[in-house]
Amino acid sequence: MADARQRYLIADNRRSFRASCLNSLLLRPLNDAVQPVEVAKTPSAGITLEQAWTTAETESPEIRVIDAEIQEQVENLKSIRAEYLPDLFLQGGYQHQDNSYVVHEDNWSMIAGLTSTFPPAGLPAQKWPRERQSFQLCSSPGSRSLTQCGLTSKTPTKTCKALRSGSRS
Repeated sequence: MADARQRYLIADNRRSFRASCLNSLLLRPLNDAVQPVEVAKTPSAGITLEQAWTTAETESPEIRVIDAEIQEQVENLKSIRAEYLPDLFLQGGYQHQDNSYVVHEDNWSMIAGLTSTFPPAGLPAQKWPRERQSFQLCSSPGSRSLTQCGLTSKTPTKTCKALRSGSRS
């Protein structure tokens, strides 16, 4: 019987302590009574779940950072690829002299050229395929973490496409 009274006292003290903590969070007097009420309807902002996800995707600063880092990788791939493509240049001009002693008063000129840089044998030649493969891993629908993509972010967040296609945990 004494054990039952002790458990009742402990339970009552826990209930009053939790009630005072809740009152403190709600900025009410600590000794006010807390009356739990069953929620009849779930709160809604008036939009569907898909609209909420679309809004979150467009307004989330984390997703903007991820998109910017992906775009940075795309530009990096373009610059690496451009290192291996030849440079083509074309230059033209026209010159006219009003001189009666010159046989040809009009002078047209055109210069065209092509320069190509060959990478040294070995490591630099493997740079483009390696970067391209890492980007393809990142942009595939199954990739979920930024570390797989080589992106640097403070928090490991799932990408937007992965969130929409996979689980939303």
